[in-house]
Amino acid sequence: MPPKKGKGGKKKAGDTEVNGLPMLPEDRVMYLESKEKALENELAQRSESAALALSEYVSTKEILDKTREEAETLRESTHGILQSMTRQYRGMEEDLLQKIVTREKKIQEQRDEIAMLKASFAEHKKQKVWELRQKDDEMASLRKETKELCQHFGGLLKEARTFITETLAER
Repeated sequence: MPPKKGKGGKKKAGDTEVNGLPMLPEDRVMYLESKEKALENELAQRSESAALALSEYVSTKEILDKTREEAETLRESTHGILQSMTRQYRGMEEDLLQKIVTREKKIQEQRDEIAMLKASFAEHKKQKVWELRQKDDEMASLRKETKELCQHFGGLLKEARTFITETLAER
């Protein structure tokens, strides 16, 4: 067991120890004054550091607030531009769709017209082919008739010649 302290170990008011050494009151005053100056210096340094930190905090906060404000302004501007572009895009899209519909109708009308013209042309061609066949048949008939007339006329000329020859021979 460790030794027990006795009751006689009370300190007197003037007896103070620093690092285990007894101090006189004058030394103690000097010690406390130097400690006070050290603490004041430390307080001044900490106050200066705190003021500097506070200044940096305020500066940083101002920069942050300004940046946030700029970001918000930019966001609003971007949103406005986006809405404007969206409206313009929708307008252009509607115009384009209207043009597409109009052109599709025009294309369909032209296709219908082409189909009608093809049908009309086919009918016209068929009519002309029929007319050409009729003309060919008529020409063939006229050739045959002309040939027959030529043969008949040739026969008549032969008879006339024979008759003239006989009549002249008789005279």
